[in-house]
Amino acid sequence: MRNSMLVPVALLAAALAGCTGTSTPDARASVPSTPRPAATSAARTNAPATRMPSLPPVEPGTQVLVQVPARGPGGYSAGPFSVPAGDLELTSFCTGGEVALSVESMVTFPLPCATDSVTPTRNVVTLSRPATVTIRVEAPQGTQWNLLVALLPTGSAPASPPAD
Repeated sequence: MRNSMLVPVALLAAALAGCTGTSTPDARASVPSTPRPAATSAARTNAPATRMPSLPPVEPGTQVLVQVPARGPGGYSAGPFSVPAGDLELTSFCTGGEVALSVESMVTFPLPCATDSVTPTRNVVTLSRPATVTIRVEAPQGTQWNLLVALLPTGSAPASPPAD
């Protein structure tokens, strides 16, 4: 169950031109709103910033592009990856500040991270045609984060966030 490990996050379907200054007609992004409190204590932990939860397991048929265990501040880059049209799922846990996550040259968005607990997020970037992507993360001093980027099987991305 993909959503049992993740906090419901409001996903807004938007044209890429509405998400960044770059106009690319072949990609849409679902970007996070302010994360809401988790429905269960397993998803949001009042643990110390140095103790990050493990990333959720991937479902059969999901192709993992990047899996980054807990990291601290600084920059991170992976890719480029040649990916087919479809949905890229970006799942992360973070604490201690705001992490900037980019699927270059398509979309960049902030991941607001609580300073006193771990914040889970899930975002989906939809590619309407094959593309070459590079994943970049920038995290300020005091921030901890991890990341899973996967290519979802066709037709598996949710149309809307789960209800509270």
